[in-house]
Amino acid sequence: MKIASIIALVAGMAATPSTYANANSDEVLACGGVVEGKTLVVNRSDAKCKWPFDVQKMQIRCNGTALKMGAVYFASEKCAFALNGKAKQTFEDPRPIWLDTDQPGMGKTDVGPWIQVGLQLC
Repeated sequence: MKIASIIALVAGMAATPSTYANANSDEVLACGGVVEGKTLVVNRSDAKCKWPFDVQKMQIRCNGTALKMGAVYFASEKCAFALNGKAKQTFEDPRPIWLDTDQPGMGKTDVGPWIQVGLQLC
């Protein structure tokens, strides 16, 4: 199932919905989107949480290997970017596409809700 999901995502096709126990839990779907395998696919226009990056679609994943347990990242039309600290060694730095808050001088948009969603996929 994992290999089929990865191949389908790379090919731009929809993966078979997962039987993953938490796939439709409130925590995973808190920011909107659809679970495909162990990936949450969210379009900017459908997001329930504040959209943090200058991309139109995110495919949020959690790398569950022994070496990177809890590494939350997202793939976009550009490449794969780290969402949390554990993902920084493997995935691209998201700062170049990270959006500012609506309030000038208040920093970047909070990615906390998206990290929490990603951790539910581990």
